[in-house]
Order: sequence, then C-alpha cells, then structure tokens
Amino acid sequence: MMNYKQLRTYFTWRTGIRQGMVKKTSLSYAYLYLYELITNIGVTDPMEGLEQLMWFWQEYRELDAAIDNHVPAWIKDYHIYYDLSHT
Repeated sequence: MMNYKQLRTYFTWRTGIRQGMVKKTSLSYAYLYLYELITNIGVTDPMEGLEQLMWFWQEYRELDAAIDNHVPAWIKDYHIYYDLSHT
C-alpha cells in the first residue's frame, strides 16, 4: 500500500521509463514496474511485454545488479506462460 507521495513518485518514474529514460530508484518500484509488465499492463500483447521486460532488465541492471536475483526466472516464466515462440 503506497501513500500519495509514493504513488506520485512511482508514476513519475514510470512515465520516464515509458519515454525511454531509465533512472535508478527504489528496487521496490522497479519490481512493481516489472509486475505490471508481467501482467501486460502498458503493453499491447505478450510479445511486446517480453520486449519491454528484456529492455528494462538490460537497462536497469546497469544501475542495480540486484535485479538479476529474480528477473531471469520471471522472464522464463513469462515466456512459458504466454507460450511465446521467440527464443
């Protein structure tokens, strides 16, 4: 549960992400954004979701390598769940 200030911070940061500007933030916000992508929020279809997951992971891991603890497995799960043929 986020308060008003946290929501504003998250949505401002996410807007930047959607415009291609990746900035370091709380890892919790990064994970929340990933959860949105995993559930296809903000993308038109699972293939675009996979592309965004991969792009965000590659960009954000340069800012905080801790993201590598979970994202590779989530991408594999996403790939299987949506039965994507892309390798």
